[in-house]
Amino acid sequence: MWSDHERVNRNVSLIILGCCLLAAVNPVQGGWHDGEAAWQQGDYSGALKAWQPLAQQGDARAQYNLGLMYHKGLGISQDDTRAVKWFRQAAEQRLARAQCALGYMYDAGLGVPRDYHEAMQWYRAAADQGDATARFNLGRLYYAGQSYTEAARYFAEAAQQGHVAASYNLARLYADGTGVPEDATASLKWYRSAAAAGLAEAQYQLAELYIKGDVAPQDDGEALKWFRLAAQQGNADAQFNLGVMHKKGAGVPQDYAEAARWYQQAANQGNAKAMNNLGYMYASGSGVLQDFVLAHMWYNQAGANGIDLGSENRDTLAMEMTPEQIAAAQQLAREWTMRHERETDDQTAVAADARSAIPAIESITNEVPPAAGGELRRSATIDSAPPQRVERSRLWP
Repeated sequence: MWSDHERVNRNVSLIILGCCLLAAVNPVQGGWHDGEAAWQQGDYSGALKAWQPLAQQGDARAQYNLGLMYHKGLGISQDDTRAVKWFRQAAEQRLARAQCALGYMYDAGLGVPRDYHEAMQWYRAAADQGDATARFNLGRLYYAGQSYTEAARYFAEAAQQGHVAASYNLARLYADGTGVPEDATASLKWYRSAAAAGLAEAQYQLAELYIKGDVAPQDDGEALKWFRLAAQQGNADAQFNLGVMHKKGAGVPQDYAEAARWYQQAANQGNAKAMNNLGYMYASGSGVLQDFVLAHMWYNQAGANGIDLGSENRDTLAMEMTPEQIAAAQQLAREWTMRHERETDDQTAVAADARSAIPAIESITNEVPPAAGGELRRSATIDSAPPQRVERSRLWP
């Protein structure tokens, strides 16, 4: 779920460089500003030329920046071993951002053998200086080691500093009572904080709370708002639920075409419930032109992805189709599966590259720990209604 948070670009990197500026003491101003100006213009070779002498003279900020440039291959060939060298020199001068970066390199096994103990040592050094990202990463490692009380402590410290992923993780811990006493009010508070900061996972969870109405007041309008914000960031569960709400007319005027549009987006990402419901829309001609071939294809995909109702609907629909139509639907299903697998492989490769994004010092895949005691996502349901021409074809119940 979590990809464009890790994009490395000039602006994001400069945010991190700005953090280093605050931490620096007595810089060699001329060369530093020349490098900064070159960086802002995208002239990474020029920035490297200006900062390398400063790094060699012991300027911790310049050392950190060289580490960043070697790690990302900006203005120089990518080399994590050299990145570690420069991060280490800056870290040994107690530059918190460099300590956190060095911890990450050990955490991810980049340029050094993976060593979680060493990672935690450097994260802790940065955390002791107040680095929110280091506190988040400590929380993540403690969570992975099932030291939930310590995980909650570090997530809370980072969340109090405005770290968005830490706020989301803290909300989940309060919701489960993992490492902290179960507290629905505190969970809602931190979901709201992370959602307001733009984290799609938190927006989705907040919308679910408004749907259920047990922690937050039941409010379809608020749920629709937060589902939409998450859906616009590509959250497939939110896209499915937007389809649900438009189909039912919950918090929004009933609109089958809009429901089908959101089901389509979620189904394209592999959401099995959306596949079944999209099949229903094609079978019944609700919001789309009736098309038994496409209906069969989507029902088939839903069944192949664990939705028994999809298989039942497919078999019922097949009784009204010609052998040629069934063969065409099966071919479409095979083509969709092959295309989706290629796209998934591509996305996995992008995510693997994102894991080494030092400007964030954390990976999007690590920002959300696995839910203790089961997956927290719960999708809203919709009423079952018979389609126009297929008696037993049903929506996801």
